Amino acid sequence: MSVMTDENREVRRARRSFPARYKLDILEEIDQAKLTGGPGAVGEICRREDLYSSLITEWRKQRDAGALRGLTDAKRGRKAKDPTKW
Repeated sequence: MSVMTDENREVRRARRSFPARYKLDILEEIDQAKLTGGPGAVGEICRREDLYSSLITEWRKQRDAGALRGLTDAKRGRKAKDPTKW
């Protein structure tokens, strides 16, 4: 994590988090770039999005294990109460 200074005070940058939909979109774009793009197309995407190749590797493992598929349409929060039950 990078450390930035703010008038004699160190401020840590917050850790980034990525939604499942974003991960799937980036992986799809990288897969397309491998097929149709020239040399360096994947590196260009990684630089544009400020991503490391190790992160892409982890996302591929998650995708292949099915971990990302279940998160795309999940609603957050409490489940709605069933009005027919007390």
